Amino acid sequence: MRNKLFLFILFIVLSCYSKAYYVSKSGTDNSTGTAANAWLTLQKAASTMVAGDTLLVKTGNYQETVTILS
Repeated sequence: MRNKLFLFILFIVLSCYSKAYYVSKSGTDNSTGTAANAWLTLQKAASTMVAGDTLLVKTGNYQETVTILS
């Protein structure tokens, strides 16, 4: 029971710090990356996001090279 409680609390804490971002062919990289103000490129997402964040990519063809910097 304690393990389940610990995992539940850990999930809640980590959820508070993670963010969801959006990329859309109608977006702009100067926006906030929200559902209403999506980014245009996958590179913008890769350059902005941190571990634990989620990226939702809206329908479209994204022909670009993405470089992930560590």
